[in-house]
Amino acid sequence: MGKSKVYRNGNEVFVEGFNYSVGISGFNKVDYSVDIRALDEYLFYLCQHTNYSHIYVTIIPSKVDDYGNTVLEKKITIGKIDTHESKKYKNISYWRDDYGFFKMFNKDRAEYERTLQEESTFVHMGSGGFSIIPKYMPKSIL
Repeated sequence: MGKSKVYRNGNEVFVEGFNYSVGISGFNKVDYSVDIRALDEYLFYLCQHTNYSHIYVTIIPSKVDDYGNTVLEKKITIGKIDTHESKKYKNISYWRDDYGFFKMFNKDRAEYERTLQEESTFVHMGSGGFSIIPKYMPKSIL
């Protein structure tokens, strides 16, 4: 599914090598290393056909080190899907609003943006007129 490797181990789905970029393919457009639509379809199908009561979704971000090697970073469990509830949904359109990857990934974005805004009032921009803004990543639910 895209550049990321998606696999399952028991009731946990991993998105290994996850990354995203903003503005590369268009102004303020976010590009993910995983096909989110295909991932949602996989998760929905899995929820419909599993005996587990919950499915955990874990991303494993990656980055390129100083030597050009891709290295995996710390795992982040971004969501827990109730499969019993998921089986009540008629189709993926309604399910995605409550359990989709995009919603799980962005669950902490409002807090991130609020913190960023609060901190930016205290950050001196320096002589170059810019500051480094940390990339958003959700917090683990575990």
